[in-house]
Amino acid sequence: MKNLGRRILDLERAARGELLGLMKIQYKRAHASEHPLRERPVLLWQIRGWRRQSRASLARLWMTLTATEELKREWADVRVHFTDSLAGGGGSILFEGDEADETEAITSLDTSLIQRGIGEASARLDQTALVYATASTGLAALAGVLVGYFL
Repeated sequence: MKNLGRRILDLERAARGELLGLMKIQYKRAHASEHPLRERPVLLWQIRGWRRQSRASLARLWMTLTATEELKREWADVRVHFTDSLAGGGGSILFEGDEADETEAITSLDTSLIQRGIGEASARLDQTALVYATASTGLAALAGVLVGYFL
């Protein structure tokens, strides 16, 4: 039970760190558009590959959250077995303080902020892809009209 508890807390900490990294990537991209046009190419060059990094970070976040939820379910099962086995033996005195702190930390664990952050980052990434797809379709249509007009 202790091992599972530590793994859950470590995974949650890793997810929060990964979310911070993802938000930094998103911020750098948004911050580049605030600068004058002459400065933007340099800033955009410095953050090249931000979509790839964002997609990889999103994948890591989903895997981390999935593993956290799976371990929480497993921990709950082990906790029930643990409390049942110690209920009659009186050995629970050894684990009372530590178990109570860990139980509180794990049961109060809330990953909704991480999930909202993933949703927001995914939406921004999807929106950018949609803008590029729309623009490229428009350019292709314009090229088709021009080719048809001159031929």
